[in-house]
Amino acid sequence: MPKMQAAAPQRSIQGLSEAYHPPGQYFVADEFAPVLPVDGTRFAYHTFDTIRQRILQDNTRAPGGDVNEVRWDVTENTGMTVERALQSAIDRKTVRDFGRSIAEDRAMRAVKDNMLIQREERIRALIQTEANYPSSSYYTTLTGTSQWSDLENSDPEDDVRTAIEQVLSASGLLPNKIMIPYEVANKLVQHPVIKDVMIRDTRGSQSEAFKNDPNVNGLPSELWGLSVGVPKVTYVDSNPGQTESQAFLWGKKVWIGYVNSQPSVDTPSFAYQFTAQGLQVGIGNSNIAGGGEYVEGVEDDLQKVVGTRMGYLISAAVA
Repeated sequence: MPKMQAAAPQRSIQGLSEAYHPPGQYFVADEFAPVLPVDGTRFAYHTFDTIRQRILQDNTRAPGGDVNEVRWDVTENTGMTVERALQSAIDRKTVRDFGRSIAEDRAMRAVKDNMLIQREERIRALIQTEANYPSSSYYTTLTGTSQWSDLENSDPEDDVRTAIEQVLSASGLLPNKIMIPYEVANKLVQHPVIKDVMIRDTRGSQSEAFKNDPNVNGLPSELWGLSVGVPKVTYVDSNPGQTESQAFLWGKKVWIGYVNSQPSVDTPSFAYQFTAQGLQVGIGNSNIAGGGEYVEGVEDDLQKVVGTRMGYLISAAVA
């Protein structure tokens, strides 16, 4: 295997992809599944599937009597992180024609953007897979006039409040996040219920209040007490040799749930990214005949749902 040198602390290597895809405007994996560092590839973690700790126990004690026991009821599990890596050659012709910096940046972009999209896809799969929820009480599919693209008949607020009530009653935690993918946000921003929210909040017209916030695509940054995130990342969904086409990764599924702002192994949240090594990008040199310099990206992590009752999924939110 080609030997890779330590990641160089060059701004062009580590920073260009974030400039190309600004955090929060495209990728939302870290926002909805916080990163939780772990020591080593094998680690222990908790899942929070019951709310027994909220059962009221009698705390009175007769003189010399026994005391009732209470506990923080969690399930202990073990996991193992997965190493992930990609490489892209630093093209010699590009070095000759345009300079080394541009050649490195192109290779870095190819590696880093692909690594970020792959991570985003892992979180998308966790959130949008119905089998990761305890029962059908935690997800629904909208059809016909109930879809939010029907501006006259649908009721997005009622759908979201149903989700909030389900999560709160089952987990004891009030949801604090709503993910509204770009294709849904583009329709929802036109909905009368959104305009009603703005009127109730006395923030004036949509253009006056939100024109300078690209992160949420014209929506309020908070809806019904939930912080809004609008993922916009796209990927090429055509096969090699076909006319290239792109699709939005997150599709048309809305997610409502609880995300802990202070992640730790003992604090509940819907999902975590257990990370032994965050994404590192560096330059290596292949000793294989015909080889050359390349950019390699490496990370070591595992994404897991740890609070199955702390999320709610709405599929086919718009037509």
